[in-house]
Amino acid sequence: MDNTTSPLRIGLIGAGRIVERAHLPVLANLPEVVVAGLFDPDLDRARATADSFHVPHVCRTLDELFGLGLDVALVACPNAQHASMSIAALEAKLHVLCEKPMALNSAEAQAMFLAAERSGRELMIAFANRFRPEIVALQ
Repeated sequence: MDNTTSPLRIGLIGAGRIVERAHLPVLANLPEVVVAGLFDPDLDRARATADSFHVPHVCRTLDELFGLGLDVALVACPNAQHASMSIAALEAKLHVLCEKPMALNSAEAQAMFLAAERSGRELMIAFANRFRPEIVALQ
């Protein structure tokens, strides 16, 4: 019996600094994760970022990204797009990790929550400090 599991397939939405400096360096060192593709409207930036971290697919559309057999979408685009991109990923039946801020207002946040509820997928906001050892100890 084979006890191995297939790697978690992640698609990145956004190719900005947080992706280059935080997410991709960490994800590149996790053997249980495969960064399958990246979408950013700035294709030159997307290609440069993908090339730097050996991301195999630069996608021109969200549908193209979502068609890569993903498990998770990591939403790290400009703040004004967090809600719409997260909702699109949830509607594509992907789990979502969204950078902060979650949304620009409570109506957008509520729409994200409802999309997660309808899809049966997880929506998590990247509040990394919650998982620091000293914070966990305080809880």
